[in-house]
Amino acid sequence: LEKNISMLKQASIKYFMGQSFEDLSEDDAMEKARTSLKTTFNEIVRTDSEDAIVIDVVFDKWIKQ
Repeated sequence: LEKNISMLKQASIKYFMGQSFEDLSEDDAMEKARTSLKTTFNEIVRTDSEDAIVIDVVFDKWIKQ
């Protein structure tokens, strides 16, 4: 579990480091991030099943810097 948490955090950091301020300022930026991260998170936590384990990504804060 601890390994997965670390990998999920790293995936989040990698996603946002690849985005510019302009990318994150777009109207649909949060939805794009949610969709991309949900896919990535499911790849990390998926076992032998193809079923999605992570069904949604919820952002606590959205701060553009």
